[in-house]
Formats: sequence, C-alpha cells, structure tokens
Amino acid sequence: MVVKVYIEWDEIHQLVNTVCDKIVNNYPVIDSVMGLPRGGLIPAVLISHQLNLPMVVHPTNTTLVVDDICDTGKTFEKAPGIYHACLHYKP
Repeated sequence: MVVKVYIEWDEIHQLVNTVCDKIVNNYPVIDSVMGLPRGGLIPAVLISHQLNLPMVVHPTNTTLVVDDICDTGKTFEKAPGIYHACLHYKP
C-alpha cells in the first residue's frame, strides 16, 4: 500500500527558501533555473522569482535543475545539467 504525503503551501515556501539560501551561500555560479516537467515546474518558478534568475528550457552547466520529490533518484540520473535540487527526498 502506497502512503501519499501531502506538503502544504507554507512548507513548500519554507523548502524553497532553504534551497535558495543554499544556492546563494554555496553555489553562486548558478545563473538560471529549469523545472522538470510536472512536479518541478512550480518550485522552479518560485526559485527563479526569489533569486531573480531566468527560467530556461535548455540548461547549461550553470543551470539549477529542479524537481519536487526525489524518490528513487532515477529522474535526476537522466536529468540534464550538473546542479540538481528537490524539495523533498524520500529515503
């Protein structure tokens, strides 16, 4: 039986703030954001707006690729780019 976990909007905003703080403090080279289709689009837009970074369709080596949840890690294995971030990691 699969148990779904729902994250409230307040928590999503807190998680986006955490990701943005880490980018500013640890990865200043990141200059654009790309959201993986479906789950990653909304957090990518929030990060893009908060950090005033452009959203791109074709990432470069300095693009942050965003997804909402990392479950098995297979999506990020196939994802383009060097820098990846997710809001929730399911162990």
